[in-house]
Amino acid sequence: MNNLNQDIQASYQIIQLLEKSKQNSELIIESLPDVFMVIDANGKIYKANKEACRFLKLDAEQVLGYSLSSGLQTEHWNLIEGNLESLTGDTRTFEIPIFYEGTEKVYLWSLTVFGTFKNSDSILYTLQGRDVTLLRLYQRKINDIFASIPLGIFTVNSNGTIEDAFSEYSKWILGRSDIAGRSLRELLYEPAVELMDVATRSGFKSLMESINRPVLEFEVLSSTFPKQFYFPLPHSISEKGRYLGIKVQSITRGDRVSGLLVVIEDRTLIVEAEKMDEKYKLLQDLSIERALQLKKADPELVNIVFQDLAQLFNELGDCVLTQTSSTFMNSLHSIKANARLIGLSNLQKLSHSFETKLREDTMFSWDIVFSNIDTLLQEWREVLSLRKVLASSAVGDASATNSAVLTRSIWQMYKNALQDKSKQPEFENYLKVLSRSELGSLEAPLRGISVKAAERTDKRVNMIFNWDRDVSVDVDLLASIRTCLIHIVNNAVDHGLEEASVRTSKGKSLTGLIHLGSINSREGLIIFVEDDGRGLDRNKIEKKALKNGLITEEQQKILSDSEIFDLVFYPGFSTKESVSDLSGRGVGLAAVREICVKSGGNCKASVGKSGLTRFELHFVVQE
Repeated sequence: MNNLNQDIQASYQIIQLLEKSKQNSELIIESLPDVFMVIDANGKIYKANKEACRFLKLDAEQVLGYSLSSGLQTEHWNLIEGNLESLTGDTRTFEIPIFYEGTEKVYLWSLTVFGTFKNSDSILYTLQGRDVTLLRLYQRKINDIFASIPLGIFTVNSNGTIEDAFSEYSKWILGRSDIAGRSLRELLYEPAVELMDVATRSGFKSLMESINRPVLEFEVLSSTFPKQFYFPLPHSISEKGRYLGIKVQSITRGDRVSGLLVVIEDRTLIVEAEKMDEKYKLLQDLSIERALQLKKADPELVNIVFQDLAQLFNELGDCVLTQTSSTFMNSLHSIKANARLIGLSNLQKLSHSFETKLREDTMFSWDIVFSNIDTLLQEWREVLSLRKVLASSAVGDASATNSAVLTRSIWQMYKNALQDKSKQPEFENYLKVLSRSELGSLEAPLRGISVKAAERTDKRVNMIFNWDRDVSVDVDLLASIRTCLIHIVNNAVDHGLEEASVRTSKGKSLTGLIHLGSINSREGLIIFVEDDGRGLDRNKIEKKALKNGLITEEQQKILSDSEIFDLVFYPGFSTKESVSDLSGRGVGLAAVREICVKSGGNCKASVGKSGLTRFELHFVVQE
C-alpha cells in the first residue's frame, strides 16, 4: 500500500511538472513577437499565438480550425503549400511580401515538421513568421549608400567567398563585375601577387587565413595585413592598374571570426603624388649633395677634372658613333676615376653601375650602352650646369677681365706679326707657351686620388714627385698623362700596397710609398710610377693568363718576366679576385696602354732589384 501511495505521489509530481512545463511553453509561445502557428498539410490551424491571431484578424476561438488558404492571398498560400509538400525534415525559410494593415510588409517564414497532434494521424507543422520589413529597408539603404560612396565594399563569408551584397563602386575599382562568389584569394591576391613585395604577400596570406579564427588571434594577425598594394586591372587598355588601399573589419559570432568586411579605396593619385614629391625631394637632395661636393673640392683640381671629363664625354660620344667598344670602356673607366677624384659620388656611382652592366654580358652589348648612356649624360649635364651656377659673379668678372686682357694682348701680337714678319717666330713661341703646361700641375689631382683610394681601402700612403722641371707638354698630352696616372695610382693603392698589419709583419713602414717622376729622353718623355707594395707576382699572373687562355703551357715556360708582366695591360685581365669601384675589372691598365699607343709611345711593367713595382709610360712629345 505504501509503495502504491509513493507511486501515485510521484506520478502526481511528474504531472505537475509537465503541466507547469506546458504552461511555460504556452507563455513563451504567446509572448513571441513572431507569428506562430501549428498547421497541417491543408493549412488547418491547430494552434496559434496572439500575434498570429492579430495577423489573421481573428480571436483565439476563431483561429482554431481556421484554414490559412482562406486568410491569405492565393499566391501566398501556394508558396506555403509548395514548401509543405517538399519539406522532408529540414527547416524551410522563405520570404512573402504581404499587405497588412494598409501597408506592404515583408515576412520571413520558417516551416518545420512538428509531429502529430493528439489522435490525428496527419503530420503537423510549425509555421513561424517574422516581420523583417524594417530590416530589408535598412539593407536597401545600406546598398544605396554602398552604390553612392567611392569605396569598394564587400563582405567575405565563413567559406572565404564574397557575398552578393557589395558596393557598385567595387566593380569599377576592381575592373570586373563578377565579384560575388569569388574567393578573396581569387579576387585580390592572385592577380596582384607577382607585383607584391614579401611583406605584402605575407600579409595577404595572414588575411586570407584569418576567417574562422578566434577573435584575439585575428587582432594579433591584423597588424600584419596589407595596407596598400598595386592591383593590375584585367582587360584594361587605357589603364594598367591602380594602387589600392585596403582596410579589414572582422564580423564575429561568439568568440570567433565568421566573416570579414573589406573596404578598398583608389589611392593611385595619392601614391603618384607621393612619388613625385619623393622624386622632387631626391632631386633637391642630389642637387645639394653635388653642390657641397664641388664646394669641398680644391678649385684648381675641379678645373682640371672638368677639363678631363669634358674630353672623356666627347670621346664617349665618338665611340658610340664609331662603335669602338674598347675605347668606350676605357673612357667610362676614366670618367669614374675623375668623378671620384673630386667626390662627385653620383657620377661615380652611375659610371660604375654602367661599367658593371657591360661587364656582366659575355659580349659587349651596344643595347646596354643605348639604354644607360642617357642617364650618365644627364648627370654630367646637371653637374656641368651646377658648376656654372656656383661660379660667383666676382670670380666670373675677374675671369672675364683677365680673358679680355689676354685676348687683346694676343690680337696685338698677331697684328704686329702680320706687319713685321721677323716677329712671327716670337708670336708662334708665345702661342706654344700658352698651349703647354708643366708636369708639376699633376701633383694636386694625383695626391687627391691617392688619399681617396687609401681611405676606401683603409691603408696609408705617401707620395713623392720627381719631375724634370725643364719639361712642359701640350695640354692635350697632359690630359692623357693625367688619365693614365690616375689609373696607375688607383691600382698601386688597391692592388700593390699592403694593409698596415701585413706591412708590419714584413718589416715595412706602416705607410706605403708611391714615387712618381719623369725622364726626358731622346725617344720622348718617360713617366714612371713606383710603389713599395707586394710587387708583381709572376706565378699569379701566369695562372690567370692560362685560365683566360692568353698563353699556353708551352709559352709559359719560355716567356720572360717582362713578357709575362706585359699581360697586365691586356683588356679585361686582372689578378684581383673581387671587383671594386677602384679596380679589379682589368680596364684601367688597358686604357693606359691604349692612350700611350695613340700618342706614338708604349708602356711596360717591371719589378726592380729593390722589389719596387715600376710602371713606365713612353710618350712622343711634339715640339
